[in-house]
Amino acid sequence: MKKKMVGWIIAVVVVLILILIPALSRQKQPQEIKIGAILPLTGDMAMYGNNDKMGIDLAVEEINKSGGINGKMVQVLYQDNQGEAKTALSALQKLIQDGVFIVIDDAMSSITLSMVPVAKAKKIIIISTGATNPRLSGISPYFFRIWNSDAEEAIFMARYCLKEKINQILVLYVNNDYGKGLADAFSREFTKEGGRIVEKLDFDENSRDFKSIVARIKSYSPQYIYLVGYAAQTGIIVKQVRELGIVAKIIGTVAMEDAKFLQLAGKSAEGVIYPFPKEPTGESSRKFKELFKKKYNKEPELLSDVGYDAANLSIYAISKGTRNADDVRKIFLQMTDYEGASGIIKFDENGDVHKPMVIKEIRNGKFQLKE
Repeated sequence: MKKKMVGWIIAVVVVLILILIPALSRQKQPQEIKIGAILPLTGDMAMYGNNDKMGIDLAVEEINKSGGINGKMVQVLYQDNQGEAKTALSALQKLIQDGVFIVIDDAMSSITLSMVPVAKAKKIIIISTGATNPRLSGISPYFFRIWNSDAEEAIFMARYCLKEKINQILVLYVNNDYGKGLADAFSREFTKEGGRIVEKLDFDENSRDFKSIVARIKSYSPQYIYLVGYAAQTGIIVKQVRELGIVAKIIGTVAMEDAKFLQLAGKSAEGVIYPFPKEPTGESSRKFKELFKKKYNKEPELLSDVGYDAANLSIYAISKGTRNADDVRKIFLQMTDYEGASGIIKFDENGDVHKPMVIKEIRNGKFQLKE
């Protein structure tokens, strides 16, 4: 009798073990796949972060509607860097503690430069949507960006100016990593090919009144001004330049294609020219624009498409079974002609892309191809 009882107990225990072990195993497995995003969601640069976020949210919504990755939903852990490097570093540490190994980064080079050393040491992938400083090229095996380096943009613009017989130009730039990167690369290429820099002037990124520096510009009587900065600054500068009677042609950067720039510059924006990535015509771009307009009831603005692409690249890598930065790096470097909303994405050994560029012009208050 006792032997039967013992046998029965053993059988029950075995059954319970067979039931409980898979259940416990399932509980240990993550029920969600987490991606990090460190963006300026408040402060002066919030327009860039929120444009990014709309693209990211759209991509994640799509994948989750279709069942996620192998049945697991994708969750983005957003951190607001408030446009400050120190805050961004704290945000990165928090995401690392949360077990994230892919982080989508914003469009501010100074913030990205501060985060990359930590991300490199901890083997965290950073996908930047718009940090463009040339120093970021090859800075880490785990850093990738889906916007051209400033070196590429600056060379393109310098050569365009010389081709158009613009041989002398005054350079005005925001005094941070973004501004210095573009100003230096442009000046280097421009002078190398025979052009002359009339003067190089800089302004603080927190300034909002530029009357004194605009007065200095007027003293040089330049015919052309190469202006580098963010919309919150350049919109005001262009307006104050015109108010002081300066008729110089304004040549800008990709950051000019921003609704805030038009809002701040008003009619003074008319005639500003700037480089911009050539508009993609593929199916992915068409689908993105259609989905974006349906979800947000407006056209995509600067960085929304690259935010969408950054999320989809993260999802693509994770769907291949990757669980660490080294695996993601291999997948990214092996990709050939990945068609994103922002165009063809192919990373070189430095984590850079090389998208074709065109010249655009502000005409009748709209961003248009230069005729």
